[in-house]
This record gives sequence, C-alpha cells and structure tokens, in this order.
Amino acid sequence: MRRSRLALLLALLAVLPLGSAAPPGPAASAERPAWREAVLPRSGTTVTVADVVACSGGWYVTGRDGEGPAAWYSADGRTFTAVPLAPVTVYGPRHLLYSAACTGDRLAVLGAAPGGAHGKPRTSTWYLKGGTLAEKEAPVELFGGPREAGIFRITAGPGGFLVAGNHPGATAWLSADGVDFRLAPAEENRMAIDGAVLPDGWVLAGDEVWRSADGTKWTVEKAPVAVQRLAWGDGQLLAAGVIGRTFELWAASRGGAWRRLAAFGQVGGETPARVLALSTVPGGDVYLTTGSGTQLRLWRWRAGVITELVLPDPVNLRHEPGALLPLAAGPGQLAVASRDGRISFLSLASR
Repeated sequence: MRRSRLALLLALLAVLPLGSAAPPGPAASAERPAWREAVLPRSGTTVTVADVVACSGGWYVTGRDGEGPAAWYSADGRTFTAVPLAPVTVYGPRHLLYSAACTGDRLAVLGAAPGGAHGKPRTSTWYLKGGTLAEKEAPVELFGGPREAGIFRITAGPGGFLVAGNHPGATAWLSADGVDFRLAPAEENRMAIDGAVLPDGWVLAGDEVWRSADGTKWTVEKAPVAVQRLAWGDGQLLAAGVIGRTFELWAASRGGAWRRLAAFGQVGGETPARVLALSTVPGGDVYLTTGSGTQLRLWRWRAGVITELVLPDPVNLRHEPGALLPLAAGPGQLAVASRDGRISFLSLASR
C-alpha cells in the first residue's frame, strides 16, 4: 500500500484535464536513428531509472537500486559509475530519486519514500557535495505535512532551482544554490505540475501559468494547454500537454503571447495520455517523450516539422500508469532512459 502511494505521486500527471476537443494533428514522419546503449551498474536485483539530466561536467541518472536511492554519473555517456550517497533522514535510505536538475556544476534532486501512518510521500532534496549526493534535512512542513498535495518536478537555470508542486495550491519552492529552499505559493485551488527558471524570474505551470520576478508576487495567465511539461530554451518558454485527441506543443518568447508550434500524435487507450519529458537543444530543436494507449514515443520538433524518432528496442516499453521515459539533451547527444536501467544515446552532431 505504501509503495502504491509513491507510485501515485509519479503518476499524478495522468489525472490532468485533457481540455476541449481538437482535430487530430497531421501525421508525423518517422526516422530510425542509430542508437548507442549504456548500461548502469547495479548492486541490487532491480534498478529503477526515474530521471536523466545533462550537466556541464557530464550526465547524471537518478532512481533506485534495489530498495534504496541511487544515482549514477558519466563524463562521456559511455561508462557510468555509482555516485556515493549520504542520506540523513529516517526515510532517506528508502528514497526513490525521481527528479533531477542542474545548472553549471550544481546538481539538485528530489527524493521521496512513503511513510507515516497514512503512507504519504516523505520528500527531501539532495545536493552534490564534494562528489557525494547528500540529503538535505528540512522541516516536515516545508515539503510535507497536512497541506502537501504533490511535489512533482525540479528544474534549474542560471538563477537557481525551482521545485513545482502543490501545498495545497500551486506552489514553488525556490533556491539559489539547490541546498536551501523556501516556499513561494502562487495560487490556492490550482494545480502546478512543472516549472522553469528564466534569466529574469520563475515560472510555474499546470492548469494555469504563473510568472514571478522574485517568488513573492505571482501574475497568472491562461495556459495554452493543460501543461504537463514546461521548459526554457533558446529564448523561449515551451509548454506541452494534451488537448482533445492530440498532443500539443506551444511556445512564448519572454513576456510574449503563446503560439502553437505543433499538434501531433493520436491520443487513445484506457491509460490517460501524458507528455513524459521535454528538452531543448541550442539551435531550436525540441524533443519530447509521450505515452498514449500502450505506446511510448519520442518526437522531435525542428523548424515547424514534427518527426517521430523510433525508439531502440530496450526502451520500447509499455505505457501504463506511472510509466516513465525521461530524456535529456546534452552537448552533441540526446539521452533516453528506460525504467529498467538502460540509457540510450543518439548523436545530435548532424542537422
């Protein structure tokens, strides 16, 4: 029962409203790129991969090894080694490290494990300290307590780190260094799923979009889509979600109006469709992973054209509640992580 509550935290994106009906998007072309696979070392019988992130010094992957938290590092995307961990709370040794973000040489990670009488997630942040990923002990009321209603994603930029969630309304947790976070509530009775750190402020998104220069005063605007993933790249804010029976990708320049970049894919099946990950690369390319029906898919948006990139066999996993397909774009490479510990890399050298 307790594990099911943590799985529910990771699957809450599935309950977002789908919005009003929209005509099906145009059929996307498909490419079969050449993938290269890297396998994570493990100490337990099972490995769960929850996130992958490209940092200035290499690649980090986070999740769980056996029954405990785990993180792995690679300088080149070929050979991964386990990162030493330093849990400090009673729940830390059981955490799933489910969301990671970095800016420069700073890495911060969200971890959670079910606990207490009601089995609610016990959430902490972790940060890189001298090559060790250390858990940061925080007051129970900062991330948890009776007001907690979901802590979803961490993101980063030059201005620091933002955690998106609900406490109980749309809430951000902000940090300049990825170690000490402060509450920054945006609006009650609303839901925030993801966020972005802009050069001049912070953004939260879910059923609305909230912007703030300092995290103390937020302005709200209508979201172009029920946002499931948000990202900042190449001078524009990107939002992705589901409307009717298609996935949609939208963009807005800093302070500008939203414009639709693409409507694509076919939404169907018993499992609610979700945008699972969103990443950008310099030059304007956008990459997304989605789940619909029983299928997990990878897409690329480039200069107005949406293309499906056929996934390698190891990550052609079944889409189901709680399914994950994280991705990250780094220097010259795109990484897609399957939940069972396989990391597949695609060269982005040629355009």
